[in-house]
Amino acid sequence: MATTTTGTACARDITSSSLGSKRGVCYRAWPTKRSVKSFAAPSPDEPLSNEPDSGGPGLIRVILNAPSFAERYFERRWWRKPMWNFIAFGFAYFAANTISLAFGAKAVNDVVASTLVVVFYEAVSRVVYKAKKRTVWLGLLHYFKVGAVSGFIMDSYKLGG
Repeated sequence: MATTTTGTACARDITSSSLGSKRGVCYRAWPTKRSVKSFAAPSPDEPLSNEPDSGGPGLIRVILNAPSFAERYFERRWWRKPMWNFIAFGFAYFAANTISLAFGAKAVNDVVASTLVVVFYEAVSRVVYKAKKRTVWLGLLHYFKVGAVSGFIMDSYKLGG
């Protein structure tokens, strides 16, 4: 099978009849998988390009393309979004218990801590619900907020019970 540099395979170059009986018709080959390494480290003979289309050299290109990488990461497997949402929820629950324990042990700055929690909750709610498009990052931020609130509520039950 002969493939050209553009990634196409022509039926006239293939002796197999699996592509059909039409000779001279070109079919596209399967696209190759691209990894982060192909974006981060260009080949040594390729000069670094700072044009706006290229996204910049090396690490800058990876940072600029991170949102699209994340979207593709979560689209490939159905279970990745719920798993990361659960991780964000659990981490926030743990963080809320830690914050409550740290400020509650000394009974100093309780008012400041509660004010910061309310400001965090309102700011995240505003960002999440005012967004025009619901992205993966906003979903993770939302679940972090819900986990933090759940942690504080459960901690208040422990203290009041």
